[in-house]
Amino acid sequence: MHARERLEELCRRPGFEIVRQAASIALVGSWCHGLADEFSDVDVFLYVPDDRYPAAVAAAIEDGLVQPGGDWTVWYRKPYDVAFKVWAMRELREEIVREPVIAASYLKKAEVWQDPGGQFGAVVDAHMASFAATMPALIKSRSHWLRMRIKHARLARDRGLAVTTDLVRADFVRGLYEISFLLEGVPFCHLKWLEARSTAETELGRILQPVIKDILAADAYEPMVAKMREAYLLTREVAIRFGAQDPTLTNPQGDIVTRVFEADFL
Repeated sequence: MHARERLEELCRRPGFEIVRQAASIALVGSWCHGLADEFSDVDVFLYVPDDRYPAAVAAAIEDGLVQPGGDWTVWYRKPYDVAFKVWAMRELREEIVREPVIAASYLKKAEVWQDPGGQFGAVVDAHMASFAATMPALIKSRSHWLRMRIKHARLARDRGLAVTTDLVRADFVRGLYEISFLLEGVPFCHLKWLEARSTAETELGRILQPVIKDILAADAYEPMVAKMREAYLLTREVAIRFGAQDPTLTNPQGDIVTRVFEADFL
């Protein structure tokens, strides 16, 4: 692989010696998901132990690999873009706190090239275990997200806010794609890959694709909301079949919040 060749070149630089010895190195992104095309960069993340990171940065600055205060990314542009991004291990932990679902999505499929002492693997394993425990809450939040966007579409119509209506419908579609992953027990991915991966990898994504096209193509409020309601009910149907137990998603006779939402907006 071209990326490995470029990494070997990079590792011969004096300013990269600490990184070469100490970093956990992983290929991430579209190449790990089988979605790479002619537009895809190759992303290689290198995580340096926190106690070695300051010395690694100093060596890289001295060697001209990075500017003081700058982002530590080394690019190779030919024959295609390869980005080597160097981080302190604490930055991985911080990203997991900041974006737990997105982090789980790319870490789950990362191709680990080296991991001295298993430091990267330990962080990933701990996060994936905690992520699995949050799955019911995530499904519940996305169910609420979908119902509220139906309400917000009505309010945008009543207020004559055409742009807001378009924003709401796009947000609703995003929620559909995201919940399609969660119902199958996996994290959803970056926005740019939601459509491609949801339709390729999830049952709900494939079922909903024709309805989603209708939602986005609707040129009036009533047909748009009719399709939004249809999409929500299909989502609930698939959730029940998958064994989801959250009452706000699966049970129209559940708590008072569910009854109000479904009476008013579905």
